[in-house]
Amino acid sequence: MSYLDCFSNIIGISSKDCDCFSTSGSESLSGLYVDDLVELADVFDIIDCQNGDDVSEVIENSINQASREFMADFNINVLNRFKPRRQPFVGQIGKATYKNNLRLLDGKIAGIRIYCNNIKTGVMKINKIGGIFSNNGAVDLYIFNNIDELVDEVTINTLAGKQTFTDVSIELPLSYNGVDNVEYYIYYDVNTLNQPKDNEIKCGTCGAFKPRFNLKMPYFSGNHGEQYNWSNWVMVGGLYADPQDTWMTYCEKVYTTTNLMYGLTLQAELSCDTNQIVCNDDMDYQKNPIDHAIAHAIRYKSAVIILDKILRSGMINRLTLLNREEKEKQLQDLNTRYWNIVTYIIDNIPESDCYACKPRYEMTVRGVKA
Repeated sequence: MSYLDCFSNIIGISSKDCDCFSTSGSESLSGLYVDDLVELADVFDIIDCQNGDDVSEVIENSINQASREFMADFNINVLNRFKPRRQPFVGQIGKATYKNNLRLLDGKIAGIRIYCNNIKTGVMKINKIGGIFSNNGAVDLYIFNNIDELVDEVTINTLAGKQTFTDVSIELPLSYNGVDNVEYYIYYDVNTLNQPKDNEIKCGTCGAFKPRFNLKMPYFSGNHGEQYNWSNWVMVGGLYADPQDTWMTYCEKVYTTTNLMYGLTLQAELSCDTNQIVCNDDMDYQKNPIDHAIAHAIRYKSAVIILDKILRSGMINRLTLLNREEKEKQLQDLNTRYWNIVTYIIDNIPESDCYACKPRYEMTVRGVKA
């Protein structure tokens, strides 16, 4: 979920009915409205209705801009208080080298199994999928999870004996509500005319780290080196099974999980999505104090943006002639209130699977101020 979707209708334009709006603007999940802070008459002063300008569009655009700026300010400042519990990973999972062709049986499925560390807000982004197969061709891949949902399906191209990448854009959450550990299965139907190479997850004899797939002893904890930092986030193993097996049945067949990648490699990123700290499916903008504070922050920021546009407008209006100084003071006051709310939100977010408090936390607000 994008934060713009998450913050959709978090605040409204006005609780009053007005024929001047193309939309009523009355929907507000928080019960807060922009016109509680900015007079609508002031907005009308800077638009040209005769040329099709729409006051509701101006305010809605300001709310969207405020949502973007709030997320930017939050992400910049949240790391002043928190430190990541594990380092992000960017790189390749699976070796590009191999020794031989595999000889898989027709009618089987093969691929990789990904067992996730249960990290709330953790996400695996797959940017490229590599294929190392015996011949030129195309391989259809299917991605299922362990609650039997088809997550995605893609087709990768193969060149005989060479690792060939296909660009993809796949995001896999590392945590689901009600699931102890999310699993993903990336597999293909075996084609005996285009056999995979026997590339491994990691060289089995080099280095101290041995990525043995074991549900009773996952290798999430430990310093396995930057190249294998993915192992603090996920456990990866090979998958070779009968297609009629349900995924729940396959989960129990640990013995079928090998150190092979069955011709696949992943170019991936593993990290925590800080957006999800303040944007998730459980938001309650009226009863939850942090969520309600977010609504206040976005309303304050929307008002700051609108007042700034009014004061920067070159149109001669009653504001320019009468109470410009008063509006400038109002803008500064609203901007101060906004930053106070941002500080409150960051001060009161609890530790999580992704972030731990720094030993000495001193909040220094940084961002673009109006």
